[in-house]
Amino acid sequence: MNEVAKKLVVDLDGFSGFTDEIEGDEDGQSSSLFQGKRIKFTNDYKWMVNGVRLPDTFEAVVTEVLRCVLKWHPDKTQAPEVKVLGPGEKFPDIDALNEKTSREEWVEGPDGKMRGPWQIQYLLRLIETTAAMERFSYPTSTIGGGIAVRELVERINWVRRFKGVNVYPVIGFADSFMKSRKFSGRQRPHLPVKRWVTLGGSDSEQPALPDHNTAKIIEEAPASKAKEAAREPVAMKTVSEPSVEKTVDDEIIF
Repeated sequence: MNEVAKKLVVDLDGFSGFTDEIEGDEDGQSSSLFQGKRIKFTNDYKWMVNGVRLPDTFEAVVTEVLRCVLKWHPDKTQAPEVKVLGPGEKFPDIDALNEKTSREEWVEGPDGKMRGPWQIQYLLRLIETTAAMERFSYPTSTIGGGIAVRELVERINWVRRFKGVNVYPVIGFADSFMKSRKFSGRQRPHLPVKRWVTLGGSDSEQPALPDHNTAKIIEEAPASKAKEAAREPVAMKTVSEPSVEKTVDDEIIF
């Protein structure tokens, strides 16, 4: 009875028990993968959200990375079929899948040429580092975008080996030069890590959510002041990167 009572209290406001999954839809494919505003890296090397360029100072916490397999419809008004890969699950052979697919199902690519409907996509889910806590998604199926995501994931896994799994990167949005077969080279997305933070955690750590005073200011202040408060940085506990001595398990004596 105590456990039932606890559950009733926890779920009373409807937040923790919220779901929009549909019975029989085991993979949750009916729900949108994108959360919040969608971030894009354009062909002229700009980071955009809803047609507006991101400020150079914009930062966000990477909270999750998804690996997806998409199958596009010839009618692009329809959303693609999406499969989210599980932990450790390998990508299928996309080239082989496209070759086996009837040409009637092929779609027109950005270059105007017909291509197979199957595609790999990486998706980063992010939260803004201000009290507004706005959510963003960065999907990418490009070669350059894939490089940026893989570099970021590799660094996250490296730092977590020494600092624990509750460590997340605060990233910026930049670009970096990439060699290309078709061209002499071009800029690709680059996601530099600005710092490392923990979200939640023990009582000794600062919470990732706005503190009581910040929430009170946002609630009681006039709209203009509340908007200012919402843009204030969120209190997060900063984590230092592991030292060289720790990573190599030895001390540098010179």
